[in-house]
Amino acid sequence: MHRPSNPRSRNRTVIAHVVANYALEPPITCHWIHRGYNDHYRIEAGSSRYVFRIYLRGKYYIQSEGDYRSELGLLRALAAGGVSVAAPIERCDGELMGRLGGRCTALFDWANGDPIVGSIGDPSSELGEMVGSMHRLSDQVADASAFSRYHLDLHYLLDEPLRIVGDLFARFARKGEMALLASFTDRFRRHVESIPKRAPHYGIIHADLHAENIHYDGSFTFLDFDHCAFGYRVHELVTLREMMSGTAWEGFVAGYRKRYPLDDADLRLLPLFTLLREIWGIGDDLAIRPVWGEEPTEEDADRVADTLRWVADEAASL
Repeated sequence: MHRPSNPRSRNRTVIAHVVANYALEPPITCHWIHRGYNDHYRIEAGSSRYVFRIYLRGKYYIQSEGDYRSELGLLRALAAGGVSVAAPIERCDGELMGRLGGRCTALFDWANGDPIVGSIGDPSSELGEMVGSMHRLSDQVADASAFSRYHLDLHYLLDEPLRIVGDLFARFARKGEMALLASFTDRFRRHVESIPKRAPHYGIIHADLHAENIHYDGSFTFLDFDHCAFGYRVHELVTLREMMSGTAWEGFVAGYRKRYPLDDADLRLLPLFTLLREIWGIGDDLAIRPVWGEEPTEEDADRVADTLRWVADEAASL
């Protein structure tokens, strides 16, 4: 876990910023939560709770402050459309985004409930409807505004991760292990290029909808849209599929189709996108290391090589 330097002083700085910029009920306290792809703090104000985010700089998928504004605007639109999300809180100046120490900031509603643990059962249809509604409303956001985010297409699903892996293997004189990729990359590329880059197959997605980013307390809440992007809708479904088995997955698909189209052809690509997500995850993990001030290690190279062997083995059966 990556801690900020002098956390007590940082907490005091965050409190001063929140008090000056948000109309919250006192008393206000602050507790550091964690550093992942951003720094997060729990804010308690009177009887209410929030999450304050200080965005990290230098992430590969963020090109400008407009990208953050698009994320926050998307959350506002989803909340207004009835999708339960940890929505941003408006500042006293009417903005959703602020700055602290040269970094962009935002305050979000606290997501009630707990992260999903284990397999989803009966509520799977409800979850499917919620994801379908999110995609439907996201299409409206894309049509109505200049939504500024990256495209999670072959460039970031395959090309950039493989470039980063190539640099990693070269760093430790292991270039020969790039041969692991030869058995499946061309086939992956052909399959992905066959998917139309238009709705309902392609559009704005959360992009990181794993169990930690879905809270449940009798109903679902989505949080942490930091990775949101234009991308393949089937990519969105990979982590959700992994949370379900048997009839739960059938219930999810039925619920999704109540709110948004889902082709059988896209569903048949789930095994392939499961492997692509592994490759993307390798690149995503290695790309954040410099942002944290870390260098890759030979243990990282071992781990990546093991993952690529598994991908190659799995791809052989597709």
